[in-house]
Amino acid sequence: MVNTQLGAVVRHIRRIGAAEGGRKMDEELLAAFAAGNDQAAFAGLVTRYGPLVLGVCRRVLRHEHDAEDAFQATFLVLARGAGAIRKRESLGSWLHGVAYRVAMRAKRQAELRRTHEGRARTVAPGDPAWKAAWQEVQVLLDEEIQELPEKCRAAFVLCCLDGVAQAEAARRLGVKEGTVWSRLAQARKLLKERLARRGVSLAALLAAGALTGRATAVPLALSASVASGAGAVPAGTVAAHVLALAKGVEKTMLLTTIKTSALLLLTASLLALGFGAALHPRAGAQPTEAQTPENSKALATPKAADAVEVSGQVLGPDGEPFAGAKLFLWTEDVKTKDDMPVRATTGPDGRFRFAAPKADLGRGAKLVAAAEGHGPDWKEPGKGDKFDEVTMKLVKDDVPIVGRILDLEGRPVAGAAVDVVRLSKRSDGDLAAWVGRQVARAKSRVHSYEQDGLDTLPAVAAGVPGAATTDKDGRFRLTGFGRDRVVRLEVRGPTIAHTSFRAATRAGPPRGWVEGDFALYASTFDHIAGPTKEFVGTVRDKRTGQPLAGVRVEGGPDHLARATTDAKGAYRLVGVPKGPNYLIAVGGGKGRPYFDANAHAADTPGLEPIRVDFALERGVEVTGRLTDKETGKPVPGAVMYFPLPDNPRLKDYTAFGGGVIISDWGKAGADGRFTVLAVPGPGALTAGAAEVNRYLPAATAGELRGLGVLSLPAATMHAVARLEVDENDPKPLTFAFARARSRTGSVVGPDGKPLAGAHVAGLRVGDEPRRLEGPGFVAEGLAAKRTRLLIFLHPEKKIGKVVAFPGDEEGALAVRLEPLGALAGRVVDADGKPLSELKVTAYPTVRGVYDNLPHELHAFQGGFGIAPAPWSKFTAREAVTGADGTFRFDGLLPGLVYDVHASRGDLAKPNTLVVSRRRVGVEAGKTSDLGDLKESAAPIP
Repeated sequence: MVNTQLGAVVRHIRRIGAAEGGRKMDEELLAAFAAGNDQAAFAGLVTRYGPLVLGVCRRVLRHEHDAEDAFQATFLVLARGAGAIRKRESLGSWLHGVAYRVAMRAKRQAELRRTHEGRARTVAPGDPAWKAAWQEVQVLLDEEIQELPEKCRAAFVLCCLDGVAQAEAARRLGVKEGTVWSRLAQARKLLKERLARRGVSLAALLAAGALTGRATAVPLALSASVASGAGAVPAGTVAAHVLALAKGVEKTMLLTTIKTSALLLLTASLLALGFGAALHPRAGAQPTEAQTPENSKALATPKAADAVEVSGQVLGPDGEPFAGAKLFLWTEDVKTKDDMPVRATTGPDGRFRFAAPKADLGRGAKLVAAAEGHGPDWKEPGKGDKFDEVTMKLVKDDVPIVGRILDLEGRPVAGAAVDVVRLSKRSDGDLAAWVGRQVARAKSRVHSYEQDGLDTLPAVAAGVPGAATTDKDGRFRLTGFGRDRVVRLEVRGPTIAHTSFRAATRAGPPRGWVEGDFALYASTFDHIAGPTKEFVGTVRDKRTGQPLAGVRVEGGPDHLARATTDAKGAYRLVGVPKGPNYLIAVGGGKGRPYFDANAHAADTPGLEPIRVDFALERGVEVTGRLTDKETGKPVPGAVMYFPLPDNPRLKDYTAFGGGVIISDWGKAGADGRFTVLAVPGPGALTAGAAEVNRYLPAATAGELRGLGVLSLPAATMHAVARLEVDENDPKPLTFAFARARSRTGSVVGPDGKPLAGAHVAGLRVGDEPRRLEGPGFVAEGLAAKRTRLLIFLHPEKKIGKVVAFPGDEEGALAVRLEPLGALAGRVVDADGKPLSELKVTAYPTVRGVYDNLPHELHAFQGGFGIAPAPWSKFTAREAVTGADGTFRFDGLLPGLVYDVHASRGDLAKPNTLVVSRRRVGVEAGKTSDLGDLKESAAPIP
């Protein structure tokens, strides 16, 4: 009888849901439910997005009952907070995020429960190992989707996960169909790159039927349980643990919302840095004459106007001056040790001094001190990209790395190559805390090569031995690193899986602190190498069938297994670890105008080779040059190509559908020349200089959106061009970058007198905040008709200022700091009774006020919400409510808007949020009364 009634309820819900959901937009359905508890509207949303939500829950949890609980909790969160959702047109994206968070929370609780009960996780009978592994890989897509910019995420979730046509997605999102196309293209690009770093192909994931929401059927009983959130069936239908799961996620949603802005900003800032230090080679350095005759080659002295003095002292491990240490400059164009001539040698007092070209001292340069028998030290430039009176300290080299490579049967692997990739250090020389964090990260199954506070130098720059070969016992020995350093090693051999791991020059457990993938070993260790699966095949031109020589083939984690095709287009790839499935990638490069391609293969028994053949699509090489408009000289930088949505030839290419990118197109070196690979027909090029602040932005965010390149930060694009690519006669292009303006200013106190020691954010695009030694400052990279946000704060004097800095005004600007403001208020419960001993936080935000300034926002607010920006300790304020529920904040920046949160304990922990009130302005020297902040039971967006 109960089942009959339940089925009737479900059929009724689905019937009205299909009727309502088919006609109305998400905003209408949400509004109807929020305003009048409209069951038909809620049922329409369940019908529309139920398959999507259940698909996410099943992928994460891989347990049907747990997935159904998470499904119910997700829609319960929707039912309880429908009225608070701000961007209702992006409901699919919102539900995907809630479902993922709920499922991950349920997964952690289940794992804790299994651990407490002493039960190991088991695979269902009949489930092959490859299926379990593939399910784990699928979850990576849901994880990376959460990191996408919101607009891209909304389009991707609707079209790629929920199976909605682009025309319908455009209707729901309230945008043009072409906009949906461009957002999808950008989402695919970002996901493709991020998943590739984790050894996963986006194309393969999207090809899997399990990822399509519409293929996920929602059981009848489950629909009825969900309907209880809207009042369709008695509330008792929802189990207590489901309610607890929903509440736990509700109370963390506010923190997630706070982080969203910072996430978008960090994405832009990382791209900005990509056009600066990380992506671009520096101009060729002209070496200077060193102080001693030990140089291996003659060095030319730079002209005085182009030279910068480098000076300082080198100390030994005992802290005393060290004589005879050699000084080098590493820049990004250094390929071999021969590219790093000795610049100076320290005297008896350990001091050194030499002149170097300005080109050698920009972003990316490092000063290296080395001496035989000691571990090196290195420094980055200080203020103004200068090395002025730096102090460096060598370390003892008495802890060698001694390793042994064994196969799975414990037999030594002879003849394996062990390559040193890079050397890292802690600024304080103590690795104990860092090692502890790596162990904790491994236990939580968050594996990465994240440096986590380490200062890193390439092996060639450190002057350490670059490689070793294992002997007949599988042993190798490496020295020259120094104590308490971290060395990244790569191991390759014809019969073993190629792998990469780290070793620290300190004592530790024989099997390492972290085992398995991304291992972390002590200075003496045994590494167990897995077997390799061999791949063979040919690479040909897709159109002509001709073999292609010189094409790169890569596979395995971090693509450490590499090969190159021969004259017949044949390759043999070894080093890929044996596993349930494989991803092999191929790419051309300059002179081989072919788009990258990926192939997936399932494992076969034993270690017999797998044959994988490739047919590559030929593109059109577009060449050009980046120049300085004022001088005509070449400019290092990078160029990116985008096919436009109206390109009729785009349908003939599959290379833009996702996968791993291994080719390196678009870089412009010291000569300013670049080559990009394009599709015939209409496209767009964006070019950015390595020196971001030196040149004017060429387009606004709106103009970039018109070209379908929405996600790129406009401040880093110094040239933008629409072009028609002719495959028979591609025309070379020249981009001339116009110089940006700079403007000086000074800081004065409330009395009008010059003031030193203020902190400032926003002087340069992408830079972190800095402290001004004197009252003067220079803002760089300014453009006419654009406004730069500058934020000044003098915490000791309790004065500050927020300045909208016009880029087209002339003359120096005097910034008069003002007394900081204050906020006061009271926290009460729903009945108006005061809540005491609550933690109240005031966090500054410029969201919605200066949202056209992403780089400055990132520098001010931090990124990803993981680590706050340096400004937080100066600008965020905390208080605790008294017995009458009152609180007060002093020292707030006038002109800023603050978010005020009241919580029980740490806001970053779940189940702590009590109340939030947003957009509270602060006036200089005044206290603003917030009145009563009431506790809220509903989630706050």
